[in-house]
Amino acid sequence: INGGTFAPTGVDGSSVFVENKTYTVELEVTGGYFETKIGCSKPELLAGSIIGGTFTAKAMENTNHALISDEFMFFQDANGNYLVREIVEKEYEIGVGKAYATLAEAIKQAKLDKADFATYYIYGEQELQTGFAHGLVDFGVVVSATIEGKDQAATLKITGGGVPDIKDATIKNLTFIDEGTYNSHANEFMYQNFIDTTFEQVVFMDGIRLSGDCTITDCTFEATTVNEYAIWLDEGNFEITGSTVNA
Repeated sequence: INGGTFAPTGVDGSSVFVENKTYTVELEVTGGYFETKIGCSKPELLAGSIIGGTFTAKAMENTNHALISDEFMFFQDANGNYLVREIVEKEYEIGVGKAYATLAEAIKQAKLDKADFATYYIYGEQELQTGFAHGLVDFGVVVSATIEGKDQAATLKITGGGVPDIKDATIKNLTFIDEGTYNSHANEFMYQNFIDTTFEQVVFMDGIRLSGDCTITDCTFEATTVNEYAIWLDEGNFEITGSTVNA
Protein backbone atom coordinates (compact mmCIF):
# COMPACT_ATOMS: atom_id res chain seq x y z
CA ILE A 1 0.00 0.00 0.00
CA ASN A 2 1.57 3.29 -1.05
CA GLY A 3 -1.39 5.68 -1.08
CA GLY A 4 -5.15 6.13 -0.94
CA THR A 5 -7.75 6.70 1.76
CA PHE A 6 -9.05 3.67 3.66
CA ALA A 7 -12.35 3.96 5.54
CA PRO A 8 -13.74 1.40 8.05
CA THR A 9 -15.75 -0.90 5.77
CA GLY A 10 -14.44 -4.25 7.03
CA VAL A 11 -16.66 -6.56 9.06
CA ASP A 12 -14.47 -5.94 12.12
CA GLY A 13 -14.27 -2.19 11.55
CA SER A 14 -10.88 -2.33 9.83
CA SER A 15 -9.81 0.12 7.17
CA VAL A 16 -7.75 -2.69 5.66
CA PHE A 17 -8.31 -6.37 6.45
CA VAL A 18 -5.84 -9.11 5.49
CA GLU A 19 -7.33 -12.59 5.03
CA ASN A 20 -4.56 -14.91 6.23
CA LYS A 21 -6.19 -17.81 8.04
CA THR A 22 -3.93 -20.53 6.66
CA TYR A 23 -0.86 -18.86 5.16
CA THR A 24 1.56 -16.02 5.81
CA VAL A 25 0.86 -12.72 4.07
CA GLU A 26 3.54 -10.06 3.72
CA LEU A 27 2.21 -6.52 4.00
CA GLU A 28 4.23 -3.41 3.13
CA VAL A 29 2.78 0.03 3.86
CA THR A 30 4.63 3.14 2.68
CA GLY A 31 1.71 5.59 2.44
CA GLY A 32 -2.03 6.10 2.65
CA TYR A 33 -4.58 7.47 5.11
CA PHE A 34 -6.16 4.97 7.53
CA GLU A 35 -9.29 5.85 9.47
CA THR A 36 -9.24 2.65 11.54
CA LYS A 37 -6.88 -0.25 12.08
CA ILE A 38 -5.13 -2.57 9.70
CA GLY A 39 -6.65 -5.91 10.72
CA CYS A 40 -6.05 -9.55 9.84
CA SER A 41 -7.29 -13.08 10.53
CA LYS A 42 -4.14 -14.22 12.35
CA PRO A 43 -1.57 -11.66 13.55
CA GLU A 44 1.06 -14.38 13.87
CA LEU A 45 0.79 -15.02 10.12
CA LEU A 46 1.10 -11.37 9.09
CA ALA A 47 4.62 -10.34 8.11
CA GLY A 48 6.12 -7.25 6.53
CA SER A 49 6.40 -3.71 7.84
CA ILE A 50 4.79 -0.28 8.01
CA ILE A 51 7.20 2.56 7.16
CA GLY A 52 4.74 5.26 6.11
CA GLY A 53 1.15 6.41 6.13
CA THR A 54 -1.13 8.59 8.22
CA PHE A 55 -3.36 7.05 10.89
CA THR A 56 -6.16 8.49 12.99
CA ALA A 57 -5.71 8.14 16.74
CA LYS A 58 -8.08 5.17 16.74
CA ALA A 59 -6.21 3.51 13.88
CA MET A 60 -2.86 4.08 15.60
CA GLU A 61 -4.06 2.54 18.86
CA ASN A 62 -5.55 -0.57 17.25
CA THR A 63 -3.01 -1.35 14.53
CA ASN A 64 -0.46 -4.02 15.48
CA HIS A 65 2.63 -1.99 16.44
CA ALA A 66 4.83 -5.02 15.82
CA LEU A 67 4.40 -4.24 12.12
CA ILE A 68 6.14 -0.89 12.51
CA SER A 69 9.71 -1.21 11.23
CA ASP A 70 12.37 -0.98 13.97
CA GLU A 71 13.70 2.40 12.87
CA PHE A 72 10.23 3.95 12.48
CA MET A 73 7.44 4.97 14.85
CA PHE A 74 4.19 6.92 15.13
CA PHE A 75 4.49 10.71 15.52
CA GLN A 76 1.48 12.93 16.21
CA ASP A 77 0.91 15.81 13.78
CA ALA A 78 -0.80 19.18 14.30
CA ASN A 79 -4.17 17.70 13.29
CA GLY A 80 -4.13 14.96 15.91
CA ASN A 81 -3.33 12.23 13.39
CA TYR A 82 -0.26 9.98 13.57
CA LEU A 83 2.39 9.74 10.88
CA VAL A 84 4.73 6.79 10.53
CA ARG A 85 8.23 8.04 9.74
CA GLU A 86 11.87 7.23 10.38
CA ILE A 87 13.21 7.99 13.85
CA VAL A 88 15.92 10.66 14.16
CA GLU A 89 18.42 9.79 16.92
CA LYS A 90 21.39 12.03 17.73
CA GLU A 91 24.29 12.03 20.20
CA TYR A 92 26.18 15.09 21.50
CA GLU A 93 29.40 15.28 23.53
CA ILE A 94 29.57 18.28 25.87
CA GLY A 95 32.41 19.75 27.88
CA VAL A 96 35.87 21.29 27.60
CA GLY A 97 37.45 20.22 24.31
CA LYS A 98 34.28 18.48 23.13
CA ALA A 99 32.04 19.28 20.17
CA TYR A 100 29.82 21.48 22.36
CA ALA A 101 31.04 23.57 25.27
CA THR A 102 27.69 23.74 27.03
CA LEU A 103 24.50 21.72 27.34
CA ALA A 104 22.56 24.73 26.05
CA GLU A 105 24.55 24.68 22.81
CA ALA A 106 23.90 20.97 22.31
CA ILE A 107 20.16 21.40 22.95
CA LYS A 108 20.09 24.18 20.35
CA GLN A 109 21.76 21.84 17.84
CA ALA A 110 19.27 19.06 18.62
CA LYS A 111 16.47 21.43 17.63
CA LEU A 112 18.22 22.20 14.35
CA ASP A 113 18.70 18.47 13.78
CA LYS A 114 15.00 17.88 14.51
CA ALA A 115 16.02 15.05 16.81
CA ASP A 116 13.35 12.72 18.14
CA PHE A 117 15.73 11.21 20.68
CA ALA A 118 18.95 12.83 21.87
CA THR A 119 21.70 11.57 24.15
CA TYR A 120 23.76 14.31 25.80
CA TYR A 121 27.11 13.02 27.08
CA ILE A 122 28.50 15.45 29.64
CA TYR A 123 32.05 15.85 30.92
CA GLY A 124 32.58 17.92 34.05
CA GLU A 125 29.88 20.26 35.33
CA GLN A 126 27.06 21.37 33.05
CA GLU A 127 24.22 23.77 33.79
CA LEU A 128 20.59 23.11 32.87
CA GLN A 129 18.67 26.40 32.83
CA THR A 130 15.07 25.44 33.61
CA GLY A 131 13.56 28.86 32.96
CA PHE A 132 11.43 31.23 34.98
CA ALA A 133 7.90 29.92 34.57
CA HIS A 134 5.78 26.79 34.88
CA GLY A 135 5.85 24.30 32.02
CA LEU A 136 8.31 21.71 30.74
CA VAL A 137 12.07 21.98 30.39
CA ASP A 138 12.94 22.10 26.68
CA PHE A 139 15.50 19.43 25.74
CA GLY A 140 15.20 20.22 22.05
CA VAL A 141 13.69 16.84 21.17
CA VAL A 142 10.38 15.48 19.93
CA VAL A 143 10.21 12.43 22.21
CA SER A 144 12.82 12.11 24.96
CA ALA A 145 16.38 12.89 26.03
CA THR A 146 19.12 11.11 27.92
CA ILE A 147 21.74 12.98 29.95
CA GLU A 148 24.66 10.72 30.76
CA GLY A 149 27.83 11.54 32.65
CA LYS A 150 31.05 10.35 31.02
CA ASP A 151 33.66 11.13 33.68
CA GLN A 152 33.88 11.19 37.49
CA ALA A 153 33.36 14.96 37.57
CA ALA A 154 30.11 14.80 35.57
CA THR A 155 27.57 17.05 37.31
CA LEU A 156 24.18 18.34 36.24
CA LYS A 157 23.44 21.64 37.98
CA ILE A 158 19.88 22.97 37.82
CA THR A 159 19.46 26.75 37.70
CA GLY A 160 16.46 28.96 37.08
CA GLY A 161 13.81 30.98 38.83
CA GLY A 162 10.65 29.09 37.97
CA VAL A 163 9.32 25.61 38.71
CA PRO A 164 9.23 23.88 35.29
CA ASP A 165 9.10 20.09 35.09
CA ILE A 166 11.63 17.72 33.54
CA LYS A 167 9.65 15.07 31.63
CA ASP A 168 10.42 11.93 29.59
CA ALA A 169 14.12 11.89 30.40
CA THR A 170 16.81 9.43 31.44
CA ILE A 171 19.53 10.74 33.74
CA LYS A 172 22.50 8.54 34.58
CA ASN A 173 26.06 8.35 35.91
CA LEU A 174 26.36 11.87 37.33
CA THR A 175 25.92 14.13 40.36
CA PHE A 176 22.73 16.21 40.62
CA ILE A 177 22.79 19.68 42.22
CA ASP A 178 19.76 21.96 42.43
CA GLU A 179 20.56 25.69 42.64
CA GLY A 180 17.20 26.94 41.36
CA THR A 181 16.00 30.05 43.15
CA TYR A 182 12.57 28.44 43.54
CA ASN A 183 14.17 26.60 46.49
CA SER A 184 12.97 29.49 48.63
CA HIS A 185 9.34 28.52 47.93
CA ALA A 186 7.27 26.45 50.31
CA ASN A 187 6.46 22.74 50.43
CA GLU A 188 6.75 20.71 47.21
CA PHE A 189 7.83 23.75 45.20
CA MET A 190 11.21 23.58 46.93
CA TYR A 191 12.11 20.66 44.67
CA GLN A 192 12.83 20.12 41.00
CA ASN A 193 9.95 18.02 39.68
CA PHE A 194 10.56 15.05 37.37
CA ILE A 195 7.76 13.34 35.40
CA ASP A 196 8.14 9.91 33.76
CA THR A 197 11.89 9.93 34.31
CA THR A 198 14.48 7.19 34.79
CA PHE A 199 17.54 7.63 37.02
CA GLU A 200 20.56 5.33 37.10
CA GLN A 201 23.61 5.77 39.34
CA VAL A 202 22.89 9.38 40.22
CA VAL A 203 24.17 11.09 43.38
CA PHE A 204 21.54 13.61 44.48
CA MET A 205 22.97 16.47 46.51
CA ASP A 206 19.52 18.07 46.78
CA GLY A 207 16.00 16.71 47.17
CA ILE A 208 13.76 15.93 44.19
CA ARG A 209 10.04 15.58 43.51
CA LEU A 210 8.66 12.76 41.35
CA SER A 211 5.40 12.41 39.41
CA GLY A 212 4.09 9.93 36.84
CA ASP A 213 6.09 6.75 36.22
CA CYS A 214 9.62 7.04 37.59
CA THR A 215 12.40 4.50 38.17
CA ILE A 216 15.43 5.01 40.42
CA THR A 217 18.22 2.43 40.30
CA ASP A 218 21.52 2.37 42.23
CA CYS A 219 21.28 6.04 43.28
CA THR A 220 22.45 7.86 46.40
CA PHE A 221 20.63 10.71 48.17
CA GLU A 222 22.89 13.06 50.10
CA ALA A 223 20.59 16.07 50.64
CA THR A 224 21.65 17.61 53.96
CA THR A 225 19.53 20.78 54.13
CA VAL A 226 17.56 20.97 57.39
CA ASN A 227 13.87 20.08 57.00
CA GLU A 228 14.35 18.97 53.39
CA TYR A 229 13.10 15.66 52.04
CA ALA A 230 15.36 13.45 49.94
CA ILE A 231 12.41 12.45 47.71
CA TRP A 232 8.92 13.92 47.50
CA LEU A 233 6.66 11.33 45.86
CA ASP A 234 3.64 12.87 44.18
CA GLU A 235 0.95 10.95 42.28
CA GLY A 236 2.30 8.12 40.11
CA ASN A 237 4.10 4.80 40.08
CA PHE A 238 7.60 4.65 41.51
CA GLU A 239 10.22 1.92 41.57
CA ILE A 240 13.29 2.49 43.71
CA THR A 241 15.92 -0.28 43.88
CA GLY A 242 19.50 -0.59 45.06
CA SER A 243 19.56 2.99 46.33
CA THR A 244 20.79 4.64 49.55
CA VAL A 245 19.30 7.59 51.41
CA ASN A 246 21.80 9.44 53.62
CA ALA A 247 19.75 12.63 53.91
